[in-house]
Amino acid sequence: MTDMKLRWFALSLMTLAITGCGGGSGTADEAELDMTDEEIAAAVADGTMTAAAAARYARTLNVVVSGNGQVSSSPAGIQCGAGASDCSETYRRRSKVALTAKATAGAAFTGWSGACSGSAPTCTVDVRGSRTVSANFSGDPAPSPTPAPTPSPSPSPSPTPAPTPAPTPAPTPAPTPAPTPAPTPAPTPAPTPAPAPATANLCDGLVTDKVAHPMGTVTKPALLGSYTDPQFKTTIRRVTDAKAQFGASYAKPVYSTMPAWNVDETYLILYVPGSGHKLFNGKTYAFIRNLSISPADIEHVYWSGTDPDALYFPSGSTLKVYHPSSNTTETVKTFSSSVSFGGDPIYGDWASKVYGFQGGSSGILYNVDSGVQTNGAGSGTPRVSASGQLYVQGKNVYSVAGNTLQRTMTLDTGEHGAIGKLANGQDFWAATQFDLSGSRNGNLIVYNLTTGVETAVIGQSNGWGYPRTGTHVSAHAIKNPGWVAVSMTGNPSGQGYLDQEIALANVNNGVVCRVAHHRSYGQEGTIGYWAEPHVNISPSGTRMIYASDWNNGSTVDTYVVELPSYRP
Repeated sequence: MTDMKLRWFALSLMTLAITGCGGGSGTADEAELDMTDEEIAAAVADGTMTAAAAARYARTLNVVVSGNGQVSSSPAGIQCGAGASDCSETYRRRSKVALTAKATAGAAFTGWSGACSGSAPTCTVDVRGSRTVSANFSGDPAPSPTPAPTPSPSPSPSPTPAPTPAPTPAPTPAPTPAPTPAPTPAPTPAPTPAPAPATANLCDGLVTDKVAHPMGTVTKPALLGSYTDPQFKTTIRRVTDAKAQFGASYAKPVYSTMPAWNVDETYLILYVPGSGHKLFNGKTYAFIRNLSISPADIEHVYWSGTDPDALYFPSGSTLKVYHPSSNTTETVKTFSSSVSFGGDPIYGDWASKVYGFQGGSSGILYNVDSGVQTNGAGSGTPRVSASGQLYVQGKNVYSVAGNTLQRTMTLDTGEHGAIGKLANGQDFWAATQFDLSGSRNGNLIVYNLTTGVETAVIGQSNGWGYPRTGTHVSAHAIKNPGWVAVSMTGNPSGQGYLDQEIALANVNNGVVCRVAHHRSYGQEGTIGYWAEPHVNISPSGTRMIYASDWNNGSTVDTYVVELPSYRP
């Protein structure tokens, strides 16, 4: 055998040994990661490694340039912006890739976002999973080439007799090829994702009034069938048939604060009591497989905000990640045996770097990239903010860096709430509030964790009336920050406004639209908790998933609201 084959044979024996001892593949995976690209390629070529196995060690780094500048990488592979269009490259998993931003003349680099942060011209990305990095520059690349072609008509009229043949061919080819390649690649990737969070109006064409839209009679659709909501004109699709598919009475989203979809919405996770977590196709809603994962609690599952192939969950005293594409699990971190995760849900930032767990009286903060573990400054689970810069314990807001108290919220954090991020990057807490002083009650009260400003979005003070019961809030619209979904029960009849409804709100500007009757009695019915809708917003904000007992029926199934803005 060659040296490489001997090494691969040893790794195979290691894998068998680990499997035989009842463990996962984490140790073997770590060893395999030491293989070079050439060794992996050779292993695929001679059949000692499958292409599918090799693909597990490749991750994609995407760069988006906004404004007038360019980003290059080391190792080489990315040259993006200002006329260059190589904005995506595949690297071995856990590679360290340095990205350098350089502004063009007259512009300035203003900072990184996504998997990088800060304003230093160079950042290093740990390609632990597929990552997206945005580089932001001042100035718009489009206008700079535009003035170039403008002079071509001005010389033409002046020297009409003689110069006409000469100047016309000369300037025409010069400006045409020069500006055309430059503006086309640069603005195309940048303006499309960048303005969307601030400008996308997901409520366009939907009901925004504050009057009753009595719930009409609708025949329950068959599995994967759909209907148009009679009052709100959205498409409602049935995703599960609990009895037929799983021999169970209930199939529903895990919880409103646990993302149901992965970041690119290709996978979907639901839960069946007594049967465990289930994986579905995120676009067709077809059932894929039962998940053999063992989270400390059913709510301890959290999709990565950057890697569509990573579902994090604590188990025992370890943090693990599940890869749906390969149906494999690996250990991210083994904590002290004295740490036992349980109780409150897991919380993670949108860059998938910092996670918060109950893990003791003070809770644990763990940075996946740096491997740094710290304890929360207060008591209970550190509820990590979307930016990863803050966390909430009780009513107190602390900084992740330094564990210092920033402010104390005036809201009742014991009510149902969720953490999100505004289009300007500031973090917020969105929650239902009952019986607070000063007309601060409502189904959606937002507290800006960065500034301390409190705003009623769906509340008594702005004409929505006293809050409905059974309210849950979902705020992880990563690709359209600031959009929040709310599900309410209230009067089971569904005849009053907001009763049995799902609403969608843009907390950036206060726009609210009503999107569907969920037709679930929840705690007002015979099933109780498992019939709570637990609405869950998709990363794009264009879909909302929820559970329904269909007018106090004997089973609970999952349904999806597909907004007019949704594009499969």
